[in-house]
Amino acid sequence: MTSSQPPLISPRSALIILLAVLVAATAGGLTFLADRSVPAALLASGSAFAATLILANTLISP
Repeated sequence: MTSSQPPLISPRSALIILLAVLVAATAGGLTFLADRSVPAALLASGSAFAATLILANTLISP
C-alpha cells in the first residue's frame, strides 16, 4: 500500500533525535550508577539531551 502523505519527520531530524536520546540515556545511566540518585540522573539526562540536540543540529548540515 503506497501513501501519498509526506513522512512525519525528516531523516535528518530522526537522526538528531536518536543521537540525543542515546547520549541522554548513557549520561543518565552512568549518573545513576555513580550516585544512585534518580533526580540527579534525570537532571543529567535532560541536560545531556538538550545539549546534544543543539550541538547535533548545528553540526549536521541540512
